Amino acid sequence: MMNKRWTTNITLSWVSALIVVMMEITVAYAAPVAQTIAALIADKAGHEVNTTRQHSDWGLVYIFSAHCSHCQRFSPLLAAVSSEYALPVYAYSVDGQGLPAYPTPLIADDTLLHVFYGDQAVLYPATFFINVHSKRFVPLTRGALDATALRHTLHTILSNDGVKEALAP
Repeated sequence: MMNKRWTTNITLSWVSALIVVMMEITVAYAAPVAQTIAALIADKAGHEVNTTRQHSDWGLVYIFSAHCSHCQRFSPLLAAVSSEYALPVYAYSVDGQGLPAYPTPLIADDTLLHVFYGDQAVLYPATFFINVHSKRFVPLTRGALDATALRHTLHTILSNDGVKEALAP
């Protein structure tokens, strides 16, 4: 029987390694889609934005479905953790309906989904770490994480200068 702490450390190490690989792959793809995202992430009414202590260059794009039980559980956690890190969340719903943590999302239309997923299957809940100026992004989560894993993932990205440089304008 494995020790729970040991299992958690293995999981977090695996998550960190996966994040780095995903970031390296996605950063290469980021530049061509930056202009398309600029139009999609424009400052519009309807997205949820935390206005206190923001990391002025960074935000999270959150794609969800109101009918998804994983999204229903993950949304309040994302809202709390993004607030801790002072990151705005740009919420997009694939079914046009909100959740209590994000009651007025924008619509995740086919163009937006193609920008963030390319030709891959659309899985949600999903979050993407984005430079709000360059509109370059890397996947942050696919599926629901617990609070510890989400905090660790955010900390890993926010402390990785290579990723931030690659996403810079």
